[in-house]
Amino acid sequence: MTRWPLRWTIPAIALVLVLLTELVLGAAVLALLNRTLVAQIDARLEEAMTTIENRRGTVLSELGRTPNPNAVDPLRPRSDVLVAVIRADGSVAEALTGRLNNGRPLPAVSIRDGARAPYTSRAQGETWRVLVRDVGAGGATVAVMMPLRDPGAAATALRRGIIVLGFMVAVLAAGLAAWATRRSLRPLGEAERTAAAIAEGDLTRRVPDYPRSTEAGSLAASLNVMIDRLHGALAQGEATQERLRRFVSDASHELRTPLAAIRGYAELHRIGGDDQGDAVGRIETNAARMSDLVDDLLLLARSDEDASQLTADAIVDLAAVVAEAGEDLRAQDPSRAVTVVHEGRCLVRGSQRHLSQVLANLAANVLRHTPEGSPVELTTARTGSAVTVTVRDHGPGFPHGDAERLFERFYRADDSRTRDTGGSGLGLAIVSAIVSAHGGSASASDLGDGAEVVVTLPAAGDE
Repeated sequence: MTRWPLRWTIPAIALVLVLLTELVLGAAVLALLNRTLVAQIDARLEEAMTTIENRRGTVLSELGRTPNPNAVDPLRPRSDVLVAVIRADGSVAEALTGRLNNGRPLPAVSIRDGARAPYTSRAQGETWRVLVRDVGAGGATVAVMMPLRDPGAAATALRRGIIVLGFMVAVLAAGLAAWATRRSLRPLGEAERTAAAIAEGDLTRRVPDYPRSTEAGSLAASLNVMIDRLHGALAQGEATQERLRRFVSDASHELRTPLAAIRGYAELHRIGGDDQGDAVGRIETNAARMSDLVDDLLLLARSDEDASQLTADAIVDLAAVVAEAGEDLRAQDPSRAVTVVHEGRCLVRGSQRHLSQVLANLAANVLRHTPEGSPVELTTARTGSAVTVTVRDHGPGFPHGDAERLFERFYRADDSRTRDTGGSGLGLAIVSAIVSAHGGSASASDLGDGAEVVVTLPAAGDE
């Protein structure tokens, strides 16, 4: 049965259970019916025997002569009860017995002397119920008997009825079980068809909703959740592959540019065309560009593999880190007004080296994308359980829609691939990676008269 589908197994089990139940109940009913009918026959035999025992003197007086109808007829039992009067020598008093039975013949049943309770005996292929009693001191006995054909006929009719009705009920139960099973398993069929469609590539298919209180409904809901997650994982995988392809393409482009410059200046130096003598310097500059780019790529690769490599368990005074970044800005652009503001104790837990890199990248972004001499405000504040660093400039801001993509790798608002106009597009991506590794977040917004980048980190407390 383990190889049968449920739509056949459950109806088959229902059919067998109903048949077994009806078999047990039918046997019990037949036994009870037979006992009841035999008890009724025994009661009629007792009634007939009581009538005779109450007039046993009449029976004894009529044994040896022709029976007197007026004396014998009141002893005659009703209906199909037969009486046998037996003398002490074991012979049947034919005349008296014939008169009591109205001429009906006696069956050749066995007469058990001393049997106080009714018993069953077979004669001429028929079953009889017999009751024997002594009626006189001389050893005369009287036996009353009655055929069991009525209980047998009733039992046969009932048995046939039970078989026919039982078969009909069993078939009906199996049909109802099959209908209920198919209806209950309908969600499984839907799930099977949905799984087949998904296997063929249709990830938009879902199992129809059913009541969550049912097993099938719970299974359908779980399958839909699994399919949603699978769809999301596949979409995320495709997006990751697309980002990886773009990453490799952009990285190749970024590395190709300084490599081409190094090759060109090396060739120029080889053929003696470096009249100004700056070819070696340009080679060193482009080599440094390549080294910085490789370092950035390695940092991002480490963050993808294990973000904990970008953090530590040290207490860092973020206000001091921001103050150092402000000093660096003033040193690189003395004409720029740099304002540094601290509000409260701004302690965070992490890596001072990487957090300093966050501020250095934000400062480099300001220097690259804002006019010389434009003011910059650096603000550090403690708000509840978080420390925020805000870098506010007064440059051209972000083009429409760029603020949401600024932290993507190799994204630049300027489509130009030269480092002088757009950079490598990794600075803010590194900021996002380091801040995320420290459990924080970074966001950017266009204020119309400039741009603002906000870094939020969990506060470390007053340790």
